[in-house]
Amino acid sequence: MKVKDIIKDDKFNEFLGYEIEAYNNRPAPQEGYRYRRTPYDALKDAGIFTVEGIRETFIKVANLESGLPKSQRDAITGLVFRVAQTVVNYRAKQEVEAKK
Repeated sequence: MKVKDIIKDDKFNEFLGYEIEAYNNRPAPQEGYRYRRTPYDALKDAGIFTVEGIRETFIKVANLESGLPKSQRDAITGLVFRVAQTVVNYRAKQEVEAKK
């Protein structure tokens, strides 16, 4: 399975949505503390931290056309490959169950 095929998979969108939702719904920091900003926060500020935004930006990063800072590019590629691995594992599990 190629990365291009995985990104077009419906499960990719679903699992990426779960990752984004999990980050957006993280618990509030303890009183007197605050979260350190991450590249994901910068992507949220830019309006890119959505399923479509991540997919489109990843394609630009892969084609070396992105103007984002390295930390944000690395965050996007890490997120996409982590979700892609989840999709591959899910599809492999489905194939094993289908053969039973």
